[in-house]
Parts: sequence; C-alpha cells; structure tokens
Amino acid sequence: MQLRELTLEDSAGMLEWFRDENVTSYLHGDYSNASINDAIKFISEESQYDNEVHYAIVNDENDYIGTVSLRHIDKVEETAELAIVVKSDYFAKGYAWFAVCEILKYAFNILQLR
Repeated sequence: MQLRELTLEDSAGMLEWFRDENVTSYLHGDYSNASINDAIKFISEESQYDNEVHYAIVNDENDYIGTVSLRHIDKVEETAELAIVVKSDYFAKGYAWFAVCEILKYAFNILQLR
C-alpha cells in the first residue's frame, strides 16, 4: 500500500467508484451521471488548488484503489477537511486505514495543521 500523485490512468478506477452505490450512497454529491471526463477533469485540475491535496491510494502493483484528500486547507486556522473514498472491492482490507494515517502524518508534520 502506498499513496502517490493521481495520474490520468487513475480515471478509469475513479469511474468505478463513481458508479458504485456502495461507495457513493453516503457522499454529498450525485455521482450517478458522472463520466470518465469528470474523473479526468478532477485529476487534471486538482493541482490548481493551493488549499487542497489529493493522493491516489494504490496497492503493491500500483493499481488505483481510491483517493484520499485534504480539502479547504486553512493555514491560518491550521485546519483542513479530510476526505477519502475507496473502491468497494477494497472495503475492510486496510487501505482506508493506511491512507488516513498517511494523510494525517502529512497534515500534522508537513503542513503543520492541528
């Protein structure tokens, strides 16, 4: 397991969870009509925001498992929103736990959030 930068090759994996009600049922957005272009747009534009970071969660073969993010990073208040999504085939296999631990290390140690 590891975190790495998102790549356009991850868009197909993103589309999988976009269309999986087991993943999206508790999310605020409506992903039922999302397309591969929506995934590509997210990956292409995510680096344009200086108050967000997004990483791909991947297995040892570098296959995309999900995305973990810090959003609405406020360096004055030293806070951020943590968001995570994992494809349902990988539920209860430790990927989300690993990703949350790693993104929190980044938030606390690198970004100096509280």
